[in-house]
Amino acid sequence: MTLHSADPNHSQSLSGSLAMTGSSFYLPPEIWLHIHRLATSHTSPLAKACSDRFEVHLVILSDPFKDMAAFLRDALSFSLVSKLWKNLANELFLENIVVDQQPFDSLLHTLQLPEKAHLVRSIKLSSKRFDRNVAILACCPRVEVIVQPDERPRAVTDTSLWIANDPSFNINAELRFLKHIYWTESYMSSGGLLRKLVLAAPNLEHLFLSESGKIPASREPLELPLMPTLRRLGLGVMAGWDVTRSILQVDLRNLARLSCTPEFIEHADFPATIPSLHALHLSGFRSKISFPTVFARFPHLQELCYHVWDSFSHPGEQQRSRVSLVRLYSSVSMRVVQDWKFVDKHFTLLLSAKFPQLQRIVLYGSWHNIIDDMRFVRFREGLRARGCQLEHPEGDVLN
Repeated sequence: MTLHSADPNHSQSLSGSLAMTGSSFYLPPEIWLHIHRLATSHTSPLAKACSDRFEVHLVILSDPFKDMAAFLRDALSFSLVSKLWKNLANELFLENIVVDQQPFDSLLHTLQLPEKAHLVRSIKLSSKRFDRNVAILACCPRVEVIVQPDERPRAVTDTSLWIANDPSFNINAELRFLKHIYWTESYMSSGGLLRKLVLAAPNLEHLFLSESGKIPASREPLELPLMPTLRRLGLGVMAGWDVTRSILQVDLRNLARLSCTPEFIEHADFPATIPSLHALHLSGFRSKISFPTVFARFPHLQELCYHVWDSFSHPGEQQRSRVSLVRLYSSVSMRVVQDWKFVDKHFTLLLSAKFPQLQRIVLYGSWHNIIDDMRFVRFREGLRARGCQLEHPEGDVLN
């Protein structure tokens, strides 16, 4: 399909537009910007936070800015093509900002211009200057994604000023576009700032919450509002008693996706059922999964992800589940031969009448030592006989 500008006669006046090679038409700047966003969507923090694409690695689930360096490199390459593309790249740069990685005075001066501040969509806050975080947030009413990283170890030679969050810091704006918060509760970030952010975000849909390994026991307890709009919840493996306690006071009845350890859903204060939940990602390693609890808590579960090296308890005879997709992760070591019992137990379960009739099993991580093993042939054949598609990687059918 050929794209034309809305007014072909106006093409000559678009001095910054780039002519397509071998063609006589121009694309409007907004189309080019959309193309650039698509081209950087695999590294853009904004695109990654807003995407429903499955991601098995917890480190990526917890920080959409993980590939920020690659995003900046790609956007910078666009800026070298033409004047128009340079202007568009500047928009991409402002869509995703990292407070600690650029001169603060210059950044604040830029964001005090309304036409610039309204471009900001995702922010990675400072881990050491919370006065700056509050100043930046006050300038960016259209922010959609906020990431609060863990505090980093302070080098002996670091003489810069560190300012922790203070209870007197306030969020003086309604962040009605804010939908995604990735937060690590630490000594520096404690003091109620997360609660203030959530209260300022009436349309919040997604929270990933973790806890710093360096947080002192004497810190101020984390308190959260109900958050009835929450649809996605992720808990880091480092989520301790305080984070667990605070999350279990939240209204979880509208959750659609949950990422947590198996122990979290076994907590005595966890809701008896969450009928709205359709995707569960169980994190951790060598954990114990209670399938009776999983199927009882989430009666409409469709998608389940867990680690093949986890142990489990069998679902009950009378339990019925709508699960049709299982995502299995494996970080195989050289001990795979000795650990074959885990593979055998899991796939025997997946083929049994006790487990839901699956349509797909998708394997992630290191599986070549397993799927090439002669002992695995019967599982591949058994899944095929049951009409279950085995994939590794996703989309590459093995049976």
